[in-house]
Amino acid sequence: MELPPKKTSLTYSMADQSFRRAKSVGIFNVSIDLLHALAQSAQGLPLTVLANSSLREKLTLPAATRIEFHDVAVRGSLGRMWWDQFAAYAAARRSGHEWLLLPKGFASFARRCPVRLAPIIHDVLQDHYDRYYPSEVSRLEVAYFRASLRASLSQADVIFTPTEFTSREVQRVAREKGWRIPPIVCCGEGFDRPAPSPITERHDVVVLASRFPTS
Repeated sequence: MELPPKKTSLTYSMADQSFRRAKSVGIFNVSIDLLHALAQSAQGLPLTVLANSSLREKLTLPAATRIEFHDVAVRGSLGRMWWDQFAAYAAARRSGHEWLLLPKGFASFARRCPVRLAPIIHDVLQDHYDRYYPSEVSRLEVAYFRASLRASLSQADVIFTPTEFTSREVQRVAREKGWRIPPIVCCGEGFDRPAPSPITERHDVVVLASRFPTS
């Protein structure tokens, strides 16, 4: 992911993420790895991280990185909604930085972002559920994330996606619904792979299952 060529400053918001509450461990890991990659490759970039206490041991960042802990974001659904709709933007404004990066892509639909906004949109699954599984997932939850997606497209200065497929899907949904399409950049998900830990060979059968339909 390339930052704008001029000197900039960034607030990185992942206070709403924790391993215990994550629906997508993949997005959680990408968010952690992206933060470390940004902090290491752009040293000198003014960077504030909005985190929560469960992330303390996972964040090994340069000493100059400012980290704020906002545990309200992982204290149940109401705390998460308060964070999404009001508290994240307020913290970004207080940081004094130019940009807010949302690695889960959920912008507030209750207020406009007070700084420049860059969400990462990983998928448009709520549209998939709407189309093919309307009775399988909470309608309130689908409506909430649909409104968040619309807010991201409405407010973003730029959208990042991990794949060209996701870029096309975001544009398709926006066109079908008559929503604004901001600049979209496919940034991928490539980071240095850590050295594997030594393991003992096992002959197990692993079955991956979920109550959420995926295809």
